[in-house]
Amino acid sequence: MINTITFIAKLMLMKIQLSLLVFFLFFINFQAQQYIFGNVSAESGEMISGAEIVNIRSGQKYLTDHSGNFMIEVEAKDEIRIAKEGFERQIIHIKSTNFSKPVSIVLVKSEILIEEVNLVYKPTGNLKQDVKHYGDSRKLAAKKGELMDYIQQRSDPTIMASQPGEFVQPVGPGFSIGKVKNKWDKIEFYRSLVTDLGAAYFAEINIRREETDAFLNFALQNFDFSNILKYGYYTPSELMKIQMLIEEKSKAYKNAK
Repeated sequence: MINTITFIAKLMLMKIQLSLLVFFLFFINFQAQQYIFGNVSAESGEMISGAEIVNIRSGQKYLTDHSGNFMIEVEAKDEIRIAKEGFERQIIHIKSTNFSKPVSIVLVKSEILIEEVNLVYKPTGNLKQDVKHYGDSRKLAAKKGELMDYIQQRSDPTIMASQPGEFVQPVGPGFSIGKVKNKWDKIEFYRSLVTDLGAAYFAEINIRREETDAFLNFALQNFDFSNILKYGYYTPSELMKIQMLIEEKSKAYKNAK
């Protein structure tokens, strides 16, 4: 009887010790986990829901709730990335002070979307002035303005005059030498446009790099560029017309896809 009581007592003691051990291990693990709390808002003060919060080290992802609040597990010196469509991404470097108070993050709207919202311009009838504002960003409008100024400049006759010792083509009816091969094909023409206008230009009108050829083929289908292919260059005036066609057709291209 005594042996049975002793055995039961030892068994209960072992259970108590095991429970204490499990609790101790859970407590250590809980203490090792650290979280930061915070909120994400726009410059206007409006809280942003659905913003993605990513711990770059661990790869853990969370979304802000309807009030812009979030909680994420981190360690000191971790980096978290905050992203939301229509806003510029932001990266926060975690410091020890971030564990003691909430982190407030303010996202800035991306430049392209801001410009799309603020496109409010009343045409004046002055082509030079209006073309700087019609559907363009400031950077694009400035480029157009410079091009328009260049087109309107008078050419200096001395630039095209022959220099001493140079051959001068005699004036006359000439003679036929057969069909002249174009200096450019269509692909070379498109590549020159992409180079001269720049990748950033096509990005501003939402045309991806891999679809520039298909888009240019669509936008310029009614544009006569036979002389451009023949001589292998285009004039500033032709480039201006091409730009206006490109911007006019960009929305139609997106809708047609």
